[in-house]
Amino acid sequence: MAKPTLTASIVGKEKANAAFKRLGKTQDFIAGTSGTTRQLVSKFLNGLSVEQPKFIAICEALELKWQEISVLEENVVTNDGNQQDLELLVKEVKQKIAAYVTYLCGTMQVLDMTQPVDLDCIYTDVNILKDVTGRRRVDYDEVIEFRTHEERESFLVGDRGKLVTGLAAVEEIQKLVVLGKPGAGKTTFMKYLAMSCLGDKFHGELVPIFVTLKVYAETKGAPTLQRQFKSEVQHLEIFA
Repeated sequence: MAKPTLTASIVGKEKANAAFKRLGKTQDFIAGTSGTTRQLVSKFLNGLSVEQPKFIAICEALELKWQEISVLEENVVTNDGNQQDLELLVKEVKQKIAAYVTYLCGTMQVLDMTQPVDLDCIYTDVNILKDVTGRRRVDYDEVIEFRTHEERESFLVGDRGKLVTGLAAVEEIQKLVVLGKPGAGKTTFMKYLAMSCLGDKFHGELVPIFVTLKVYAETKGAPTLQRQFKSEVQHLEIFA
């Protein structure tokens, strides 16, 4: 028998995310306080079903009354059934696109190497600076103060104390644009996220879709992202 679950209502989801921002804590902190996991906290904030005891614990960590956040009890049973169907669908889709995603993201072409290298062999953790201080205007007086090249680079990089891991940034910000110099690891990081999602190591409840914007932009007919993804998969003969 499935364990009872609760889901945040539309208004409850807004209240939960507002409380999360107001407290100024990370998802790891909320997970530790509630005795859950960061993945469950993320599901909670995104309005997905969470087991009832853990749902209540997360609400308490956010200083919220769970009765005001969750949907009505009669809807929970229906949503629980729908959630199970959704989880089965996600699992099925992942199995169908596993070869496709692995083909696109499982390897990296390294300069001076004739053969691609497995992603796991070259990936290292990525740190991200939230505030791009290098994009703000610099006054003449500030430029004069740069006595060495190292000082200038330090200014452009910004306060390293504000660095967060790439995974933490993706957990916290749903819509994220990653900027960086050529070779900084942007593409490698995106491929790592896709492969981690495919392997249920990171947001296993989602389906990863990897689209190279250069290829997408050069496709004739200006297709939607959905149509572009479908055409690429069919071209690789992964779907029956």
